[in-house]
Amino acid sequence: MKIKHTEIETEQLTKVLHNQKVIDQTDAYFEGGRVYGIQGDSGSGKTVFLSMLCGLVRPTSGSIQINQKLLGTDIMQPDSVGIMIGRPVFLKEYTGFQNLQLLAAVRREISNTHIRKMMDFVKLGSNERRRYGAYTPQMAQRLGIAAAFMEQPDILLLDGATSELDPGGVDMLMDLIRRARERDALIIISDRNEGFLRELSDEIYYLSEGSLSAGA
Repeated sequence: MKIKHTEIETEQLTKVLHNQKVIDQTDAYFEGGRVYGIQGDSGSGKTVFLSMLCGLVRPTSGSIQINQKLLGTDIMQPDSVGIMIGRPVFLKEYTGFQNLQLLAAVRREISNTHIRKMMDFVKLGSNERRRYGAYTPQMAQRLGIAAAFMEQPDILLLDGATSELDPGGVDMLMDLIRRARERDALIIISDRNEGFLRELSDEIYYLSEGSLSAGA
């Protein structure tokens, strides 16, 4: 099902950490139905930038508007967002399925049947009863992907999502991203896998010295 038009706009977005401008007066516009790739050296600010777009990190100055609502004032976070930034963190004593149940209980939009289908899609269905603390790094990554995609959010922000994945896992993730684009989700991905970015992205941006610029 197609979703309503979604857009994110930043104006003069700036973030200072340890007296250094990690993001420096950045203007950007993103809209639904497209995949945006962000490249940059390690420490260039990619994670900070994505974290600001979803409200996890507050900017030092400048603004972020999501569907013409000011983030941090009108809304504290996007209404419908799937996030995978950094290593997934779940409750170790709970199973993967139980962890997804807890997340789904916040919005109450999806059923246990849907959660199980998502676990099957990311190849974790046979491990439904395994505690998260016993997961391998690749299994943990797959559970994080399931958590980000399971509610079919309007916005997806993915940072390093291919980390720990084998080639089959990367193909699975690409399939999920393409399906999300088909329903007009707004997708921003940052990843060290350049081939993955170039295969999926409609536009690629480079983040260097705090500035975001369009790539080839």
